[in-house]
Amino acid sequence: MVSDEELEQMLDSGQSEVFVSNILKDTQVTRQALNEISARHSEIQQLERSIRELHEIFTFLATEVEMQGEMINRIEKNILSSADYVERGQEHVKIALENQKKARKKKVMIAICVSVTVLILAVIIGITITVG
Repeated sequence: MVSDEELEQMLDSGQSEVFVSNILKDTQVTRQALNEISARHSEIQQLERSIRELHEIFTFLATEVEMQGEMINRIEKNILSSADYVERGQEHVKIALENQKKARKKKVMIAICVSVTVLILAVIIGITITVG
């Protein structure tokens, strides 16, 4: 930097061209710095937009993961319910088979009882006819 005294000496001695030249150089350096700052500012703004987009993507993914977690929980619940239904169904089939066996036995017993009753009636009728 040039002090005020040096500046006055330059102006008095006719070295104003050096002064103007220095001012022009400083202006160019300042403009270049301003251009660099503007470029960096634009890059920072672009970075901010990219970060916002990335945040939106992560938020979307978090929502999707949460929804998928709920869906997986429902699937797990349905699988457990299905397993219970299958187990109860197997128990019902066993009971039905046992009831079917019991019903067959009852039918056979009823058929035997009816046959014995018919046989006894036939014998009684036969004896009554021959005696009478």
